[in-house]
Amino acid sequence: MSQYSNMYKFEIDIQGNLEEVYGRIFSVLKQAGYIILSYVDVAEILQRTMQKKIDPLYILNICKPAAANEFISESYETSMFIPCKLVLHQMGENTRVSLQLISPQIETFTDLSTDVAKKYENEIVDILKKM
Repeated sequence: MSQYSNMYKFEIDIQGNLEEVYGRIFSVLKQAGYIILSYVDVAEILQRTMQKKIDPLYILNICKPAAANEFISESYETSMFIPCKLVLHQMGENTRVSLQLISPQIETFTDLSTDVAKKYENEIVDILKKM
């Protein structure tokens, strides 16, 4: 299992095809109190609308109601940074899972604290590292 991070994202390669990894992520996120608000099958959409074939790719919008409450309680302005975004991209026998980190955006574009964002980013990163 490889993992990467930079200022705006955390990535980890998880063994298994996209469907297997999606099922495991769905389960562990649900156990941790997260909800998958939306899921977009990008490969299916491109195939259907443009007859373009790409590697399997899902975009997920996830939210933990307690986290949303903390963000909104801090400032309604931070609500523009929720929900959290995960991208799952099958790469051979592995699936790369990327988490968009919002704390750098909050720091760059607002004068608000990043404490709540970092708290939940770290929670999701820890969940992904245990997979």
